[in-house]
Amino acid sequence: MKRFAFRLSRVQRVREIERDRARGEWARARAEQTAVEQQLDKLRADAAAEANGLGPGTVMTTADVRAAAFRASLRARAAEMATLELARAQQVTDARTAELLAANTAVDALGKLEQRHREAWETDARRHDAAVLDDVATTRSARVTGGQR
Repeated sequence: MKRFAFRLSRVQRVREIERDRARGEWARARAEQTAVEQQLDKLRADAAAEANGLGPGTVMTTADVRAAAFRASLRARAAEMATLELARAQQVTDARTAELLAANTAVDALGKLEQRHREAWETDARRHDAAVLDDVATTRSARVTGGQR
């Protein structure tokens, strides 16, 4: 009997390539999201550090107060931009996650189909082998008995 060949093996290879591409895009989106989260955490930590430095009893000139207010407004604007960027990065990551799940599902479905085809082929091969052995046994029996019944 000829060896097993999955007719959809090329389609399966294409789906695996698409899954690998989707996995890479998901990893890039997740890395970008993590970078934005770290940037936002740093902005919050910087704001907290400056606020801790301005405790009661701190003497500041008008110029110091204006500079601190300006830095705080810049930090707030940067935090607002980072928050918007984080929301965008989360949307991209969610979209890439959905693509990766779809690609995994396609590969898994083809893998299960291949397994079913392989099992059917193995069953047919066992039947074929059993038929050949039966023919051999019948032929041998006919030779031994001299064709008598």
